[in-house]
Amino acid sequence: MQVGKLIRSFVVAAILVITLGCCRPCLSESARLSPVRPAQTGAVRQWNGKPTLFVNGRPTLPMVYSLTNNIGGRYTWEEIPQISIRDFSRHGFQLFSFVIYLDQLFDKDDKLDLSLLTKDIRGVLDVNPSAAIFIYLLTQSSPEWRQAHPEEYAEFADAKAVEFKDNNIHSMWMSGDIDNSFRISLASMKWRATVVKRLHILLTALAGTPEGKALVGFQVSVGVYGEAHSWGFPDHDPDTGPAMTAYFRRWLREKYRTDKALQEAWDDPRVSFDTAEVPGLPEREHTSDGIFRDPAKERKVIDYYQCQQHVIADDIILFCKTVKESWPRPIAVGTLYGYFFSLFGRQAAGGHMETERVLDSPYIDYFRGPMSYVGLAREMGGSGQSRGLLDHVRRHGKLWMDEMDANTAFGDPFYGLTWDSKSFADDVTILRRNLSEPFTRGGGSFFWDFGPRSVGGSWHHPDLLDAIGKLHSVLSSYYTRPFRRDADVLFVYDNLVHYYIANSWKREPITEAAIEKASAAAYHSGAVFDETMLADLQSIDWNRYKVVMFMDTYYMTAEQRQYIRQQVERDGRTVVWNYMPGYTDGQSLNKDFVEEVTGMKLEKFAPSAGELAVVVKSDSLPSARFSVPFSVPMLAVADSDAEVLGSISDGQHCGLARKRLGDSTSWYASLPITDAPLMQAIFRSAGVHIYDDQPDVLYSGGGILTVHTKDGGPRNLRLLNGREVRLNLKPRSTVILDNETGEVLIGELNGGH
Repeated sequence: MQVGKLIRSFVVAAILVITLGCCRPCLSESARLSPVRPAQTGAVRQWNGKPTLFVNGRPTLPMVYSLTNNIGGRYTWEEIPQISIRDFSRHGFQLFSFVIYLDQLFDKDDKLDLSLLTKDIRGVLDVNPSAAIFIYLLTQSSPEWRQAHPEEYAEFADAKAVEFKDNNIHSMWMSGDIDNSFRISLASMKWRATVVKRLHILLTALAGTPEGKALVGFQVSVGVYGEAHSWGFPDHDPDTGPAMTAYFRRWLREKYRTDKALQEAWDDPRVSFDTAEVPGLPEREHTSDGIFRDPAKERKVIDYYQCQQHVIADDIILFCKTVKESWPRPIAVGTLYGYFFSLFGRQAAGGHMETERVLDSPYIDYFRGPMSYVGLAREMGGSGQSRGLLDHVRRHGKLWMDEMDANTAFGDPFYGLTWDSKSFADDVTILRRNLSEPFTRGGGSFFWDFGPRSVGGSWHHPDLLDAIGKLHSVLSSYYTRPFRRDADVLFVYDNLVHYYIANSWKREPITEAAIEKASAAAYHSGAVFDETMLADLQSIDWNRYKVVMFMDTYYMTAEQRQYIRQQVERDGRTVVWNYMPGYTDGQSLNKDFVEEVTGMKLEKFAPSAGELAVVVKSDSLPSARFSVPFSVPMLAVADSDAEVLGSISDGQHCGLARKRLGDSTSWYASLPITDAPLMQAIFRSAGVHIYDDQPDVLYSGGGILTVHTKDGGPRNLRLLNGREVRLNLKPRSTVILDNETGEVLIGELNGGH
């Protein structure tokens, strides 16, 4: 009996197969996909020394081709995207991504229509049936949803919110994100609930479709361009609207518990949880001590910025949690967050200051972000650095994927905001540099295709595609090897300090020097360095580092100061301090804190107006000069036991000194050190491994060593294992070598390999 049923089942199945095959043109698009296609899975887990992307249980190089978000190039079935998907597939790519807005998939009655999304997935699978898909979901509200909920609008401290009007439709609902446009507040509970509800409905439905089987990654993004910036960033100051005010009051109640505690913190006997207001622009722009906010006098503004940053972090964590809990299979969930560089000194107003909270979320597997937009990073010979602290992200067990959005000789999508490509040969050089940086730090890359004027095709040239294919092949072969990061210098930064300092490069030049210019110099120092946050100090293996550079660490708790004295300033290590480390502990401003961590006697003074500089003149150091464009409060060394190495440009104060502290050496600079030869000299004095005497850009990690040069010429590279490699580098070139053998893996040399 059972055998008879089984035979009948096979006969019915055969008839169905024949019938469906004959009637294929009449089938729905969805039914054209094989129902027996196995569901794909995606995950990020620790493996071989780094957070690793696994697709269908196999470690996979996280290198993704992604369409633009602009109309004309964002749908996979359109002509240019089809060509690009085909070309990248031919050059080894299996991971693809595209953008879609959540509101595109729902009508005004919250009824889901999956047809657009499934058609988008099929557009990839029609070209590459084995492709794995990352969906990039944007949560910007449609104009109709916004207009239906005006009570949920964000408002601005510096300008009145207005309707954005522009004939440019190419970014659809993103247009106006950076302006003082009507936008639903990121603190809106109604919007947040709507996104959660729709996400759950969408994912539950999509998981049961043939197209849904292709998904391995899902990215949920909020704020300006989906990059987790507050609306109006970087030029405007949000958010004074009713939704944010209500959120702020709830946040204050949770923090302070009683009106009395709030009144004491704000030094305001009249304020209460029911009456507290978001600070206006004059309060935000005021700082009591030069560039510093006094926590005892300006707690209201500090609280507001912390609350605003918590709003965005909470949105991201909640939406990623919804994805994880709604999808029935393993899936890699990510977001655009963790930017640190290239934030224009506007970190508090719209940067990513609660990175620790988001990194610690179990619902987030990967972070994504573009490389830095400053010229020192993007130009030929520049650092190629990311906007994120990739080593910091890696230490938290998360994967970082750098966004490759540099223009090519086809044209600049940013209308002059990025480096000016002159040739496809230059583009190959930049590609090799930009993809090496995240790889050597244990991350991956997204090819974000703005294309000729934003519709795609940035790399549709045989030389570029061949270079991309070669990079994909070589990096794939190294990706599965045990990961090692070859750095003996550590740069320490801090996010939280920006709650306590002026929120603009126009009012404080120190951030640009300490973050952008100093990091760019470090790439030209001949050394390989790691980066981390001050909050992560206790997770660091200090035995690896000979030099620790404390950069923008002007906020330190007493516990952090004590930890540094006991665990960092020891074992023959060199510690370099910039500007005013530890000047605030979050409760007060105090020069004594700076003396405590530096181990030097210091004096505070107010220099005259105009440019400030530290001038280095010492027999043991190269001549150097590093400066900021206008006056800020400063500290100078006034310690008879310290060796004077440089003076402040007023000629009356010591601006650079070093001092022996037990078995460690402390350096103090009154301004952030931004000179590469001086950094190299400090590193040499501490026994740091210098790969290259010339001011090339160097990366080493994950088994490869990359050298990027503008000028070229003979080089004698010293590998970490002692091997010497002699090369004659072409000008405007990038060469990738095996960092153990010195074998040239990718790149052309003068006179051949």
